[in-house]
Amino acid sequence: MYSCEVDTGNYTGTSLQDAMSAKLATVKRQALSGDFHTLDVSVDTRTDIAEFTSLILGSLPNPVSVVSNSSRVTVLFPGHTFAQGGRAFLSGIIKTIGGVSQGF
Repeated sequence: MYSCEVDTGNYTGTSLQDAMSAKLATVKRQALSGDFHTLDVSVDTRTDIAEFTSLILGSLPNPVSVVSNSSRVTVLFPGHTFAQGGRAFLSGIIKTIGGVSQGF
């Protein structure tokens, strides 16, 4: 189990999200490589619910493809242990894929 604390204070949803992200980035993984955790933190300001998603980072050559006239984007990650239909967070994409540019 991991633990960290943010400073006591008044936060907006965005500033709380940023403060939690900064603190969580200082937590090292215990069982795996000893690398620092990479977490996506989002705060829903309507419900005050914070969601944390642990990310496993990797660099893949040409991992993303799309079939013409399809809304499905395929991510090729050989040897992964993820469940089919799961979510993938993509960053560093430098071209348009399936009509979606890198700025999405």
